[in-house]
Formats: sequence, C-alpha cells, structure tokens
Amino acid sequence: DVLGEAPIAATITSLSDSADAAIAGAVHMATDASPDGFAVIAMGKWGGRELSYGSDLDLMYVFDEGTDRETALANTAELARILSEPSRHGDGYSLDAEIRPEGNKGPMARSLTSYTRYYQQWAEAWEDLALIKARPVAGDAELGVRFLELVEAHLWTGPMKPHTARDIRVIKARVESERIPPNEDPDYHLKLGPGGLSDVEFLTQLLQLQHGHEHPNVRSPSTLDALEGLRSIDVLNDQELDALRSSYVFCTRIRTRLHLQSGRPMDALPSSTAELVKLASSLGIDRASELREQYRRLTRRARKVFEARFYD
Repeated sequence: DVLGEAPIAATITSLSDSADAAIAGAVHMATDASPDGFAVIAMGKWGGRELSYGSDLDLMYVFDEGTDRETALANTAELARILSEPSRHGDGYSLDAEIRPEGNKGPMARSLTSYTRYYQQWAEAWEDLALIKARPVAGDAELGVRFLELVEAHLWTGPMKPHTARDIRVIKARVESERIPPNEDPDYHLKLGPGGLSDVEFLTQLLQLQHGHEHPNVRSPSTLDALEGLRSIDVLNDQELDALRSSYVFCTRIRTRLHLQSGRPMDALPSSTAELVKLASSLGIDRASELREQYRRLTRRARKVFEARFYD
C-alpha cells in the first residue's frame, strides 16, 4: 500500500481478512476449539471486507437454542479479552457490538430465534441497511448460514416497504447535519462530505434494498461489488458507476493514508498546508492544490449522481 503496488481494494480486503483470521483464532481459544452453537457475524465495513487501518470491528453474536445463554455471553467477554487487551505488541482490535438490536440496552448475544423475532417486529430502516453488510466470520459455520438465511428472508423476499426509502433519506439528512464536527470543512470531509464515502454507501444500499429481491447479484456486502452488480442490471449506467466508484476508491485511499501518517483515524483532508503537502507527496501527487482539485472533481461527480438517484 505504501509503495503504491497494491490497489486500495486489495488493501482493505487484506485488512479484513486479517481480522477474520484473528477472530477465528480467538473463538477457537475462547471455546476450547468447540464453538458449536455460537457464531460471530461481521458487520459494517468489516462485514463488507472494507476495513481500514485501526478500524473497530463491528460485530454481532448469535447462539442457537441448544446453547446456554450464559455460555454465549461468557464467550463474548473472553473474545474481548483475547482481542482487545493491550500487549507488548501494542493495542489489539477494538470490538464494537453497538450495532446489535437495542444497541447498548440489548443483550450482547441473542439466540437465532430472538434475532428473527426482533427483525420481524421491530427492525428500523437503519437496521435494514446494517444487515446488508452481515457476514458470518467465525464459530459455528452452520449457525452462520442460518443467520444469513434469516437476513435473506428479512431483506430480500419481497419489495422494499414504501416507507423505508423515506426513512433512509431522513437518516442521511440527519447524518449530514449533525455528525460533521464544527471545526471541519464539510466540503473536504472524506466520510460525510458531499460526494464522499457516506453518499456512495447510502445510495448503493438504498438501490440494493430496492432491487435486491429480484436480483441476487446486487446483494453483496461489498460496496464496490454491489455497484458492479447494480451496473449489470442497468440500474446504474457506465458514467454513474465510474463517478461513484472513483470517488469511493479515492476517498478510501486518502483516509487509509492519513491513518498511516497520523496513527489515528482521520476523516477530513488536512487544513494545514504542510500536512496537505505531505499527504499529496505520499500519494504521488505533485502539489497540494492538485490533490484538492482532484478531490473536488471526483466528489462533485459522485454528488451529482447521488442527488439525482437518492431522491428519485
């Protein structure tokens, strides 16, 4: 990645694969090599195999009816100890289970029956978006398959509910108005700014929910793969696909490089000229102004597609 010899898609996939291997090893240790009836579901960017450096691992835990609930909860605590406690090698992975039903108020692990009941009766639009990224990564493989069958039944067995698109648009508007820090320029916010990562991801997932019940090839948890699937069924044309993909790849590349340079997550282009020059040089771009111009050009194209399609 640093030498420019790996495309960013390969880098984020490899980082996700590393997390998969770590969680598989931790489950093996936590369950004494007997994870029957217990599985870990990757969510968010990890579920989409789009993990950046230092990213939290969004996840959920599921157990089957034959597994004791206390045992499953003990497994989750042991996984956190194995993976998250600092060691002589530095900090480990940060596990984040807030995406689970009821968030921090809900149980850390649920039975498959409990998940089924919850999503049938109480799931909100943001949870439908989240479930697109669900991917079993460790533990009981057969239970993981059954969890995916639950997701398929919830998301893809019929047309998207009429109110879901409206609810998703409300969520997106709230994200744009509330989550960008006041000291950062929205026009240069890689994650939440116009035409940035959030625009591409929200539009992709909305189109997946609209067309996934008829077209299985658009259901991928990977944003880039889903975009290709949407093009294959002519939901997107070549120009729209190129605009969305180019912005997503460029913003992701900048975001991962900023993390390597700073040692912490950074979601916006630096406001400091010196830092911007350093970033541009690291990316093989001659001038800081050229980096900003390229960013504006790519995100404006993506925003134009977003505004035309997200509110259609």
